[in-house]
Amino acid sequence: MNFWEKNKIGVFGSAGGSEMDSCKESARVIGREVAHANGIICTGACPGLPHEAALGANENDGIVLGFSPGLNMNDHINNHKFSATPYILTFTGMEKKGRNLICTRTCDAGIFISGRWGTMNEFTLMCDEGDDKVIGLLAGSGGFVDGKIIPALNETEKQSKAVIVINDDPIALVKEIFQHLTEIKRL
Repeated sequence: MNFWEKNKIGVFGSAGGSEMDSCKESARVIGREVAHANGIICTGACPGLPHEAALGANENDGIVLGFSPGLNMNDHINNHKFSATPYILTFTGMEKKGRNLICTRTCDAGIFISGRWGTMNEFTLMCDEGDDKVIGLLAGSGGFVDGKIIPALNETEKQSKAVIVINDDPIALVKEIFQHLTEIKRL
């Protein structure tokens, strides 16, 4: 299977804050499981829970694409204060919201852990892109996932065309996402 035929799984969530301690291991597990399933992790190349998933994938020799908001390596490291490892970096030069669009469009699926406004932005982008996308929500992770996103799913008039999976077990969540991606690709 060549590089671009592999499933690309975005991991989106809190870059910092109180959720870090309680969700850090779940993010690592998600990264390891995606790598184990021969998927590619995609993140905004930022710190926090997405970085933990990147580190987890790296532990299993997984591939990690990082979509930097920076213009170049200097901007990425010195201005944004983001790590260069373990990523294959794409420098968007589009700041955080601009890189979110590129990252979500690259992904076949996205996993959302806790999060705040940036995570909500990534979630709405994935929902709007909908067709042939799978969205996984890690229930019990707190933040916007539990406080705003999951409650809003039944209240919205416009439903996403994406398949939405909710699970509080990170391993089961990754497996469900890959099952749905297999079904979508068969159609």
